[in-house]
Amino acid sequence: DAWHNLGSVLAHNLGEYAAAEQAYRTLLELAPNNTEGWNNLGNLLADYLGRTDEAERAYSSALKCDPNEIAAQHNLVFLLRDIQGKLPEAASAFAKIAESGELADSYALQRGLFAAYAENWGEAKQHFRVAFEQAGYILPAITADDWYRTCAVLLHLNLLPKFLALMDELDATRRMVPLAEALRAHEQGERGLLQNSPAEVRPVAEKIYDEIARRRANLPVRAPG
Repeated sequence: DAWHNLGSVLAHNLGEYAAAEQAYRTLLELAPNNTEGWNNLGNLLADYLGRTDEAERAYSSALKCDPNEIAAQHNLVFLLRDIQGKLPEAASAFAKIAESGELADSYALQRGLFAAYAENWGEAKQHFRVAFEQAGYILPAITADDWYRTCAVLLHLNLLPKFLALMDELDATRRMVPLAEALRAHEQGERGLLQNSPAEVRPVAEKIYDEIARRRANLPVRAPG
């Protein structure tokens, strides 16, 4: 537990990614069947270090320990589809995820992204609506990274204006002000616009902006289709 917590603090609070990787790998030397350790190492490698092949192996290791480890299942789908551009493999991996109440917002986000790649915004919109409802119009700590990835992909596919329109329709713009502010700044391609955001939401909006930008940087030049 101590090595796992150290890795999380180093990665998410201090931005010391190399040290975080070492902490996770020390954990896995001590407990090679620790699914959470493999999953978090995969996230570090995929989202922060850009080492996608190693990330895929880490997620696969988590799933060897527990084939039903739902977080690793979702993370593998995001990696295959959005970063590696392997749409058929991603669809196959997604088919193994049970549709249940666990991580229900992530499940809906996944379905929305598959529809977005298929250029079916009508269907995508319905899935994203469900995602907002399942999340309770907040960014849950356990699935926030999936929301960041989703927003990065929508920005990449030039669908952010439609997503923001959906947020307006659902009153999510008012209920999730930091997310809305970050997305508007991304739509204009200017982080500095966040200086005009209300002071009480600006730090969170800036963090969300940066998390989305980090994940967008990992996306391929051409989206899978």
